[in-house]
Amino acid sequence: MQSWIIQIVNQFGYFGIALLIAIENIFPPIPSEVILTFSGFLTTITGLKIWGVVLAATIGSVLGAVILYYVGRLISPERLKRLLDGKLGKILHFQAEMPQEGYLRLDVDGNKVVPQQWRLHDREIPVIYLDLASHMHHMIHYLLESRPVEVVADQASKGWFPNTIDYMSCMM
Repeated sequence: MQSWIIQIVNQFGYFGIALLIAIENIFPPIPSEVILTFSGFLTTITGLKIWGVVLAATIGSVLGAVILYYVGRLISPERLKRLLDGKLGKILHFQAEMPQEGYLRLDVDGNKVVPQQWRLHDREIPVIYLDLASHMHHMIHYLLESRPVEVVADQASKGWFPNTIDYMSCMM
């Protein structure tokens, strides 16, 4: 694998670095240490510049993180758990621990999963909004270096607990 990585970086330069770092971000078994070490070495014997390698690695890392974010939005928590509990999870050494609060789920004994007590008493602004809004603000600020002007959200209670907001979508 190391020779393949070295060949990609050597042949495609900055684009190869960004691509490999994005892939490494999505598939952890690819070692970023090899990519970055060899890329740094190439700055001493080729026309590659250190700032270009850092920029390409940063772009690749952000691209990989954004891809993972949107893949996570497309896959339901149940399906992701099945994937990671199966062969793929064993191969990649992943373990999934997901919140089971407020949804129509049962534990292994067939009982309703009860959320933490403070989640059962949502006020005018549900607690889940604060968490989602802060993550969205940080992500937009990180990616675009600007602050969102407005947040529009939709909410619903689809679980066992009617006064607890457990589903929402957000647009900025």
